[in-house]
Amino acid sequence: MVPKSWSKDYKLELLRELYGELEREFEESDSTLAEAKHISEFDKEADEIIKSSGEIKNIGTGYRNLDKLTGGFDKGELIIVSGATATGKTLFALNCLVNSYLHGSKHGTLIFSLEMTNPQVTARIKQMMAADMVGEETNTLPIYFYMSRKPPTLGVMRKTMDILKKEGKLGMVIIDHLHYFSRVVENQSNEIGHLVREIKSLAMEYDVPIVLIAHTRKRVAGESITKAPSLDDLRDSSFIAQDADMVIMLSRDILGDRFRLNIQVGKNRNKGETGDIDMSIEEFTWRLREN
Repeated sequence: MVPKSWSKDYKLELLRELYGELEREFEESDSTLAEAKHISEFDKEADEIIKSSGEIKNIGTGYRNLDKLTGGFDKGELIIVSGATATGKTLFALNCLVNSYLHGSKHGTLIFSLEMTNPQVTARIKQMMAADMVGEETNTLPIYFYMSRKPPTLGVMRKTMDILKKEGKLGMVIIDHLHYFSRVVENQSNEIGHLVREIKSLAMEYDVPIVLIAHTRKRVAGESITKAPSLDDLRDSSFIAQDADMVIMLSRDILGDRFRLNIQVGKNRNKGETGDIDMSIEEFTWRLREN
């Protein structure tokens, strides 16, 4: 049963997305597309991966300790950023983006901002820029926004990414946040699982890292508010953590210094390094600094 509150355009978009998925499944079932290659054909690329171990191969954040731990954000990776409400998830993602540009990165970034408005995100970026990039304007930054305030379907995400990809402007995607996509109250975990797998597929298909912001579960009665979150605290964690290449959990010292942010890399599938680093938040510019 389709909710009456959904608009006609929204229903049509869902039908287009379903049609697209059925079309892709039909094409993939065609035996003429079946192909197998010998392992030796991947030797050159594999050797490059081995040689570049510990180096930033795609997008670094410009934060020395964070990049040393994560190895940067690689093409095809799904990076989950999670933490409790008001921890600083969006703040962290935007700081990594601005800092990467500050350190010379030229990659284009597409932002799906579903919690903050695009002007609010732009204002936050301008505040961050003011701390280190005096005289620079937003027109120097290759940042693009998804424009509708409606949560995009997977088909709309694909189309938006495709436009920038063809123009050579797509280097990374930030989605803020996962749980805005969910439309089903019943079996929400299954729907979230499907969404995460599809977003991971988009990262691989378009050969770009996708930073996906996600909520943690609500704390139970008696649980310390200063307790650092773990992978088990991810809402619908069995699906999210499973398909993510990297999971970064954030926590704030609520009873102590509210301008201190702890970053815990709890999963790092492709590089293997996990651990914690501390950052400080500048009160007026919202810039993050490694301690």
